[in-house]
Amino acid sequence: MERAAKVKGRGWYFDFLNLEKSLKKNSTPSTPAISLMRALAIQLEHIFAEGVYERFKRHARLAQCTQEWALTHGFALMAEEGYRSPTVTTITNTRNINIEALNAYLATQGMEISNGYGIYKDKAFRIAHMGEVTDADLDRLLLAIEAFLDDPALNWAEANR
Repeated sequence: MERAAKVKGRGWYFDFLNLEKSLKKNSTPSTPAISLMRALAIQLEHIFAEGVYERFKRHARLAQCTQEWALTHGFALMAEEGYRSPTVTTITNTRNINIEALNAYLATQGMEISNGYGIYKDKAFRIAHMGEVTDADLDRLLLAIEAFLDDPALNWAEANR
């Protein structure tokens, strides 16, 4: 507690002095985020049931699959080799597809990808392959994107940009 007293800018949530004061009154300084704690507990159960290393391997395998798919389908990868994430792949929109139209199509099938942020909006998109995403989930998504790319009625981006 002496060390905590010397910390400037402790904030609110991790202010151990404030917490200690409340605990002495059998209380907490604020309403705990019980729903987040419960969600964390459940997710940790999933992680440990699968196995931490197995989960890491699955994320890496799905990342590799996504990256190979992107390159095979005429896209480029935003990150250089050695800097690519095992949990999300950012794909350069080298085919100039309409990402908004793609997401509208994917929504009809209960799926979504992320458009680029800021200056990368419509110039890149991201495919997540983390958490509970399975091989079957990723296959379903990639097949749906392929269907979009192959259907001129759906993929009208190149003609309208």
